[in-house]
This record gives sequence, structure tokens and C-alpha cells, in this order.
Amino acid sequence: MTTQLRHLRGEVSPLGAQTIDESLPVLAPDAVVQPQVRTRALMAIAGVAATAGALGVPIVEAVNGILQLLGAQ
Repeated sequence: MTTQLRHLRGEVSPLGAQTIDESLPVLAPDAVVQPQVRTRALMAIAGVAATAGALGVPIVEAVNGILQLLGAQ
């Protein structure tokens, strides 16, 4: 998903790119963050991806799957 997010970053608004930049460190596998922080980052990423049309669909689907695994959806 990280690769997809980096590609998406170049296709969204500056605000969307900033959201991706701020969320990537929180989503890193070795990030030590509270579950709520990770959930908020995932939801923010899904919001940005949803505005990107077809390019964002795989990211939205991946985020929804992760949120279900985390019990946040």
C-alpha cells in the first residue's frame, strides 16, 4: 500500500499530498502508535484516495480491509 500511496501522492491536491505525508510514518509496520492514531491515519488516507477516482479504489479497498481487521469498521 505504501507504494500505491506514494504514486497517489503525485496525483492529488497539495492538501491531499500533505495528508499522505503525515500518515505514512504512522502506518509504517514498526511505528509505535496508539490504535486510535493509526485508525485516524487510515481514515484520512481513505478520504484522500476516495477523491482520486479509479486510482484511489485499491487504496480505499485496502484501508477498509485493514480497518475491518482492526475492528474499527
